[in-house]
Amino acid sequence: MSSTPSVNAVDIKIMLDTQRFKTHLTGLVEQSTNPVSFPVYDNQPASPRFIVAYSGGLDSHVLLHLLHACKISCRAVYIEHGLQAASKTWSEHCAATCQQLAIEFVSISVNAQAASGESPEASARTARYQALADLMAPGEILLTAQHLQDQAETLLLQMLRTAGPAGLAAMPEAKPFACGWHLRPLLGVKRTELEAYAHKHQLQWVEDPSNKDQRYDRNFFRQSILPLLTQRWPSINQTLSNVSALQSEAAELMNDLAAIDAATSVDGDRLSINQLIKLSKSRQRNLIRYWLQQCGLDAPTAKRLKEILGSMLTAAADKMPVVEWGDTEVRRFQGQLYAMKRLQSVATEQPIAWHQKQPLRLPGLNANVMLEAADSGLSADVIAQPLMIRFRQGGERIRPVGRAHTMELKKLMQQASIPPWQRDRIPLLYLDHQLIAVADYWVADAFKNTQNQPGWRFISR
Repeated sequence: MSSTPSVNAVDIKIMLDTQRFKTHLTGLVEQSTNPVSFPVYDNQPASPRFIVAYSGGLDSHVLLHLLHACKISCRAVYIEHGLQAASKTWSEHCAATCQQLAIEFVSISVNAQAASGESPEASARTARYQALADLMAPGEILLTAQHLQDQAETLLLQMLRTAGPAGLAAMPEAKPFACGWHLRPLLGVKRTELEAYAHKHQLQWVEDPSNKDQRYDRNFFRQSILPLLTQRWPSINQTLSNVSALQSEAAELMNDLAAIDAATSVDGDRLSINQLIKLSKSRQRNLIRYWLQQCGLDAPTAKRLKEILGSMLTAAADKMPVVEWGDTEVRRFQGQLYAMKRLQSVATEQPIAWHQKQPLRLPGLNANVMLEAADSGLSADVIAQPLMIRFRQGGERIRPVGRAHTMELKKLMQQASIPPWQRDRIPLLYLDHQLIAVADYWVADAFKNTQNQPGWRFISR
């Protein structure tokens, strides 16, 4: 455990003066596109509005102490990764510090073991932020303590990953997160300024020995590269931060252009190939990235982006190519690109009994089935009976409302241009052994509502 460092007095800049820190944090909140009202300092609400990601290290301790000094209500959250033997001791230190400051403290254990091909840093970061997202209440604001040097390291790492402007913009001061916002109020502060503040206020913190391990890329930059660069260019951290700001502006302009292109080519998770190929290659790439981001999916690597705009578009018309990376995949069907989470194998052989008064979660499909009141649909008498959920096995037939004849479900799906990968995943509703509805599409004419009262529509969401 470390305490007051032996450093010469340095100029503690704007955001480490408590009154100015309060003003800066208020400004960050107000800059958000959906601002959350800032607390009244002399009359704090009973429920805290801020969450601090508190590791017990120098940076997060300074942030926590600043909030306490400003009388800003918060709760501190320690994420137990289980990757260090001393992590339990660090959690106890954090709990004791919060008790001393009269700050609510929460400790959460997560599984941060890296999957095959995943870096330990990325795995720990993903687990940490997921735990914080799960904890947040609507409108709460997450505060983390990244500083100027962290921003410089992030930019250098992104450069080596051949990131575009969005990646080179590194870390924003404010962005939407979970059901609230994520702010980094110390992003413009130097590490030496944090040390000086800790010295002035006699803070104690923990030191993670893994921060010295140069097998990790960020530590290599921190321990070996940035000190060397700083000797030659003393303001290198600020310079790299300025580069990030310029890239952030470039990324914003690219998003504006992509939004214009998307207006005529994108419909939710679908993108028109005919509209896409009218654009220049650079605008095609820009639009694909923007489209996937809007769908909440992983950004494509340069290799996968090249596949989407290359072999996927040039494949024969009767082919349905797929490009996959991470948890994301892009498919092609009838002149459209479809973006989605990677499809998981789903057991569709066994029927599922359904008490239809309650929505039913379908395992592996990331969807619920439910009944919703509608002008037409199934009659109330029908839905009062025991029903079953099944999936297409082949040979199913139905006479939809408005059709003169019974038809094969396969033929109906083809006529409706339902993508082939969706057809076996659409829930089918059965009464005894009769198919009475296909979720979001058809109701069997023999079971339709014929009364003056509203019917019930079978849907999947």
